[in-house]
Amino acid sequence: AMHVNGATPAVGPAWKSEQAFKNRSSKAIAALRQHIVSVPLVAEIDKMVRLYRGSQWAQGAPILTATYPATYHVVALQGQPLQGAHLVAFQQCGNSLARHVLARLKLDGMPRRVSGLDVANQNTVWANISLSNSVGIAQSTPTALKTYLEQVNSERNTPHPQNDVLVKFLQVLQGGPKEIATKAMDELASPRQDWRNADGTGSPAPPG
Repeated sequence: AMHVNGATPAVGPAWKSEQAFKNRSSKAIAALRQHIVSVPLVAEIDKMVRLYRGSQWAQGAPILTATYPATYHVVALQGQPLQGAHLVAFQQCGNSLARHVLARLKLDGMPRRVSGLDVANQNTVWANISLSNSVGIAQSTPTALKTYLEQVNSERNTPHPQNDVLVKFLQVLQGGPKEIATKAMDELASPRQDWRNADGTGSPAPPG
């Protein structure tokens, strides 16, 4: 009699190959932790692994697929091709968590020579940020845009000052639906605590 599950042998090797790939990635990450003496860098490794395993995309978990995950926090981008900084990271590191971790360690802990092309690419990514291309239009758009801007800015060789990030936030929102632009102007007049400078600049005037 014929077996019904004739397709299983074709699936099994593929699954084993994928699992072996993940195991190699995990071993590489473990080796990095073992040989790195910098406490902040080890903490960064653990953070990236934790965010990825928890699918915490809004907090900066690396994306290991060419499209945004079905659980991505910006609904409009779920299943869509990666864009901006996410696309650049995937093109450089692919579907290996270990490569994403190593790239972040190089960015955070190893001084490197900055070329004019690096700066030009970073400026292009920054200039092309928009609601439609970067986060989509949804109820969570302002929050998603803020998170995205902070992520892209943190990956620059020379990050923009916080005030410039706020200006970019408002500019992008003003290019979207009118109701979002109105909320942006209200935010400029009375910024939330997380948009204020450490010295309190931008705080609303005390009641008097």
